[in-house]
Amino acid sequence: MKRLYLRIYFTFILILILFGVLASATWYLLPEDKGHKPFFDGFGTVLKQIIPKHGSSKEDLQQALEQLSMAFPGQLSLRSDNGELLAVVGRPLRPPHPKRKHSGWLRSKGRGPAWAINLSDGRWLMVKPEHNSSRHLGFLATIALLAGLLAIGVYPLAKSLTGRIERLKSQVNKLGAGELSTRVLIEGKDEVAALASSFNRAAQKIEKLVASHKSLLASVSHELRTPLTRIRMGIELLDNDERRDLCNRMSKDVLELDDLIGELLLASRLDTLDRLENSEEVDLLALLAEEAVVVGAEVEGESVLVWGDKRLLRRLIRNLMENARRYGGNSGIESSVNHVDNFARLRVSDHGEGIPQEEVEHIFKPYYKPIAAKDSNFGGVGLGLSLVKQIANHHGGDATYFKRENGGSTFEVTLALNVNRA
Repeated sequence: MKRLYLRIYFTFILILILFGVLASATWYLLPEDKGHKPFFDGFGTVLKQIIPKHGSSKEDLQQALEQLSMAFPGQLSLRSDNGELLAVVGRPLRPPHPKRKHSGWLRSKGRGPAWAINLSDGRWLMVKPEHNSSRHLGFLATIALLAGLLAIGVYPLAKSLTGRIERLKSQVNKLGAGELSTRVLIEGKDEVAALASSFNRAAQKIEKLVASHKSLLASVSHELRTPLTRIRMGIELLDNDERRDLCNRMSKDVLELDDLIGELLLASRLDTLDRLENSEEVDLLALLAEEAVVVGAEVEGESVLVWGDKRLLRRLIRNLMENARRYGGNSGIESSVNHVDNFARLRVSDHGEGIPQEEVEHIFKPYYKPIAAKDSNFGGVGLGLSLVKQIANHHGGDATYFKRENGGSTFEVTLALNVNRA
């Protein structure tokens, strides 16, 4: 049973049933209350005067018992001190325990208790009042009605106890889905309210930490140190004969640094973007052809119109092309666009070494450094593939990788045709 309120509800019901069973067992097993002994003893003395003496014929005893039954409707059994049945009206009642010496209630196996009255001469008169079945059924019906009303009343109580937990669970799921501004309404002053308060404090800290991280990512990164160091070294060597060559290398480093800063800023902006800021109808095949010219890639497919941010889509294609050029081993690059259901499918393939299977699930993480980087041409992913996946997600799609059977890699991106359309 997965629902907590149902578990609480049925636990209440089980407790009620257990209480009834234990109460009945306790009544049956507890020692008899001897507070009424003087009353029963006096009653026995009176009955001794009415019932013929010990040794009388069974006919006299039977006649006396039948007359007595007119005053006490029910079952009556007269027994000797050794349990022998001397006279009976109705069904015979079982004799008291041989060690019993005093009058009192006798727990019978039939419906309801009976009385065991000691006549002080060793004989016992067993009396069981006439059973009123309608009254008994009425009593049972009342008990059943009360139990039913209690069960019905417990259900909303159990539901209300877990309602706040259900709402807390819903907000936790929202926080896990990335809605960092999610907070829980604090209800009451109990443990659940304390849990909700703790959740709000944790969510606030997480939101601040993520915001701080994004701010840091937008301004500075460890990856900026390498091109900056090369620039400083180049400046120190500008006064020798290799000045022109150094200037060219420095220009390349500056461009690399500029691209890196641009990727950092774009990644930070995408993290905070709920929906596309600028959307228009884009011919994905035409955009792919424009970027393919830069790296000499082959293009095939069909014209597919998608609704999205043209600048972001261009960056996505450019990053895939650059990745194929860098790790394709100077082999040809193949690209295509096709229409699949309600999505546009973009593929970029190369004939390079490919990515080790154990690294595939990590390649879309920012700045992931593969374990096998030293033994492979695949040295690291930077922000390029991470941005590809982010841009695809913002366009209602995704980015995946699979290794080609004849060697090489294929990156596949799906884009929804009409996502975020105003």
